[in-house]
Amino acid sequence: MSPSKMEMRIHVKSMFSLMTKETLLEKSEGLSARLLEFVAGFQEGLTVGAYYPSKDEALWFINWDVNKVRLAFPRIGFDSMKFILSSLDELKEWSEGGISFKAPPEGNPQVTPDVLLIPGRAFKVEGDRLGRGKGFFDKYLADFKGTKIGICFDFQIFENIPLEPHDQPMDYVVTEKRILKME
Repeated sequence: MSPSKMEMRIHVKSMFSLMTKETLLEKSEGLSARLLEFVAGFQEGLTVGAYYPSKDEALWFINWDVNKVRLAFPRIGFDSMKFILSSLDELKEWSEGGISFKAPPEGNPQVTPDVLLIPGRAFKVEGDRLGRGKGFFDKYLADFKGTKIGICFDFQIFENIPLEPHDQPMDYVVTEKRILKME
């Protein structure tokens, strides 16, 4: 019997809790360098939709010169998500619906990213994603036409993960060890 979504989320979270800060940083540096090189292969001037990582997610931006990339970050509403142009330095703590995260300031322009960096608790080798369970990214991804890049460490890649019809697959998954391209 396969694990439930909740069991899989708990399992991956426990793997993060066993990691030292040094290991998290080392793995993040590898992932960040691989991701930067990969994204550099896309057209110039694109807008990258990103997220500010929580303490149990890869620090994807370590090697990035964030002043050379047009970044947009999510602003989450009651039941929606939109991307707002913002630098990492502009992000502020924000709470909505019982969750806290770093969000862009009010007043910056809303954009549609060309490429979206998407966190996940777990990914399937074929690109399917298990998120944190709130559904914000899946709802946004249902209509998103750009390139979807899942971001995780290699230990978060599994042969099988529990899925539901609304779960959205990635075009690529980038880890500190490899880039998976979906067919």
